[in-house]
Amino acid sequence: IPPTTTAGTTYYQCVISAILNGHSCSMTTSPVYCKVLNAVDYSTNGFYANQTICNGGTPQTLGVTGAGNTGATYAYQWQSSDNASSGFTDIVSATSSTYIPPTTIGTRYYRCVITSTVDEQECTKTTDPVYVTVLSVTATASNAAQTLCTDGTPTALTASGSSEPAASLTYQWKVS
Repeated sequence: IPPTTTAGTTYYQCVISAILNGHSCSMTTSPVYCKVLNAVDYSTNGFYANQTICNGGTPQTLGVTGAGNTGATYAYQWQSSDNASSGFTDIVSATSSTYIPPTTIGTRYYRCVITSTVDEQECTKTTDPVYVTVLSVTATASNAAQTLCTDGTPTALTASGSSEPAASLTYQWKVS
């Protein structure tokens, strides 16, 4: 069994000998090779990092480029999940080296399965997941407009807000 610990191509031949009545004959097989491919690697192609955007914003395009084997062809399949460590499924038609995540409210995790093909042998590498969080904020003033006399006593102004997913909220009143 040829070793597979070092990338490269090694040729093997076998000499088969027969001895009968003190006479020896031998024959050598045609050479066969064993090509051990490098592990698939990747580099980021533009942007590949966690991101949080506001609802209505535009997420950065995620991008990777396969590397590691001279003469290889690379195929890409993007996957998504609600969880960083499990439940990833293929995204239909997301088979290029770049992917633009949708702007669905909440947090989704994305990764790419990169397949390197050389001489009909496929090797794969799955990227580490990154997340895209789309944050939606709602704000409501809980008072009606007020008309007052000078030195009158206004009703206290109040506002409430919420976010999805839940986030730390701060309140800053503006005067115009």
